[in-house]
Amino acid sequence: MANYPYVYSIPRFREFLSQIKRVRDPGSVDFDWLKKLSFEQGNDRAFYRVLQYIAFLTEGNETTDLWRSFRVEGELSGSMATAITQGYSQLFEMYEEAWNCTDDELKSVFKQAGASDRVAVMALSTFRALCSLADFEQSEDATSAVSSDMDKPATDSPPSKQEQPQRVSAATVGGKPANGRVEVGSFAPKIHIDIQVHIDPDADPAQIDEIFASMAKHLFNNDSS
Repeated sequence: MANYPYVYSIPRFREFLSQIKRVRDPGSVDFDWLKKLSFEQGNDRAFYRVLQYIAFLTEGNETTDLWRSFRVEGELSGSMATAITQGYSQLFEMYEEAWNCTDDELKSVFKQAGASDRVAVMALSTFRALCSLADFEQSEDATSAVSSDMDKPATDSPPSKQEQPQRVSAATVGGKPANGRVEVGSFAPKIHIDIQVHIDPDADPAQIDEIFASMAKHLFNNDSS
């Protein structure tokens, strides 16, 4: 039978969880580290039990991948949702969406696990504090399921309509095909070309005309000679 964890002060526990996102991963957690974050009260040691229960910490209080993922995720965390559903697995076996249960339903489960009325209330508050930071729609359970499907061997099915090679035009210069015609192929990226022309300030109009005539000849196959 599950022995559901709890903390003594929900405001202090919420502040501790927010600190996890702001400080570097310590690798392992001990009371000296808690005191550096101003969690020096003896009852703050209960944080260990809760974080071990949801696998944010190992039994030796070393931080896990779930801890590290929680640090970098947004206000609502898929990693927290995964940690809750795994840690409170017996609760989720009874209620598929346990986070939506009423307080009376949850306290009844905690009491059946042997909790007194007072402990059931604290276990309920602790569970609610964790759930307030969880995104159950983006939990890593769903991600793992998608990853498993992606790991399956690919079949030799033909490409879908969207995957069929598309006809593309040749690279263009100045809005016209570079070689005066449209080419087709299996697939090719479009290319944009910028040309810079440096003309001597002392050049006369005839020289300038010759420069642009030469450009037209080489870029557009426009040989007017």
